[in-house]
Amino acid sequence: MRGAVVGFVSVPSALSAERLGEWVEPYLSRPDILGIGEVTPPPGQAARLDPVLSLSADHGGVPVLVHGFAPNTLDDLRTYAELAARYPSVPLVVGALGGLHALDLVELAMERSNLFIDLSSALQVFAVTAAAHEVPDQCLFGSNTPYGDVVAARHTVEAAIADRGVRTLVLEDNFQRIFSG
Repeated sequence: MRGAVVGFVSVPSALSAERLGEWVEPYLSRPDILGIGEVTPPPGQAARLDPVLSLSADHGGVPVLVHGFAPNTLDDLRTYAELAARYPSVPLVVGALGGLHALDLVELAMERSNLFIDLSSALQVFAVTAAAHEVPDQCLFGSNTPYGDVVAARHTVEAAIADRGVRTLVLEDNFQRIFSG
């Protein structure tokens, strides 16, 4: 996968559950598509992710990336955790470290081994430290490019995680494990 351009298939928000499969399936057979996302349900409607996770489960647990910052609320993050419990074969990646609810997301991930945390858009280094300490196998490096800076994001991870083994998990190994199928 090194050097290849890869991405996720986006899902139109107005797409019905019935049409979801028709839309996504042609993309999932492509080697450059690693998952589904970034899905951003309206605030208070995170349960709308259910058909996407069901489709993912039907396709062997293709990773699904959801937006984690505003407009998502703490209740939305809790709903993501409930959905992760319902679909344990699906790696559910919550983006942007859960935004203002980063520490709550860490607690939720501690209860769901398939709930992953994208560390991009970290507002505080201590949130990255907490995530890497509590759920090191569930943290993924992210930079939120083009809105974030990849070098600054990497420096944040390096400043937050002293243990080289955990840093390697976060920067490389966890991604390889869940996105290599």
